[in-house]
Amino acid sequence: MLWIGCSDSRVPGNESIGFMPGEVFYHRNIANQLQMVDFNGLAVLQYAVDWLRVRHIIVCGHYGCGGVKTALKQNELGLLNNWLHDVGELSLRHKVELDAMSDRQHRVDALCELNVIEQVRNVCRSPILLQAWRRGQDVSVHGPGPYTGEVSAAVLAELGCRFVMAGHPERRTLFGDRPYAEVLIARREGTPVGFALFFHSYSTFLAQPGIYLEDIFVLPEHRGVGAGKALLRRVAQIARERNCGRLEWSVLDWNQPAIEFYLRVGATVTPDWRFCRMGADEIAKFADES
Repeated sequence: MLWIGCSDSRVPGNESIGFMPGEVFYHRNIANQLQMVDFNGLAVLQYAVDWLRVRHIIVCGHYGCGGVKTALKQNELGLLNNWLHDVGELSLRHKVELDAMSDRQHRVDALCELNVIEQVRNVCRSPILLQAWRRGQDVSVHGPGPYTGEVSAAVLAELGCRFVMAGHPERRTLFGDRPYAEVLIARREGTPVGFALFFHSYSTFLAQPGIYLEDIFVLPEHRGVGAGKALLRRVAQIARERNCGRLEWSVLDWNQPAIEFYLRVGATVTPDWRFCRMGADEIAKFADES
């Protein structure tokens, strides 16, 4: 495994993912970047992929990153500004979204998350990874949280979320140029214990975006300590930051403990709506009808 992390991260990467020292190949720099002009980083990436034949590459940022804070301030700091140029450009691309957050710490945290997404894309777009995938090499790229808002497929598998692994579709659907969902990870003492996966919807009635919470899961042995509530609250905070008119999810009618929990946090369980679904076969059949 190759770990691309930040120079000022206080947590050893192997502890975050439960590996022993020496089992992870590391590369660190300010703001955990992979730049196409950084020959040091590219050399590490090529050595890991072509020679060590790693199967997983993790790009891991962290909240409170000093490099991200500096890029957001746009201060004049000499050579450091050159290195953080791309992070600064990223903040400008998302200026409207970031400026809408009243709390400065929320803006920093959001840019930390956006930066990890961007660096995961950079790794995936690099000639080294593109060539490896063309020759059929089994290597995946992940961006875990909650250091960040993105998630590692390996961590999701550890938590019991089932991916159809043939061809690694999560590489395209979660880490490609158009990610279809976002994921938050809950950790307890550095160990992943739960996740929330969500994506945007839209209400024509409200003329506002919404968020649909597709899945929220906490390992049974870690339930009852607030992990699920913390995940749900963070999704609600994201919905507020993005000016969403609704946060919605579904619950099985026999899951009374979950229903009671959702009612306690202020949600409404709507009795007059029915959930409709088409699977892949039904979609294909209906789409092909003349």
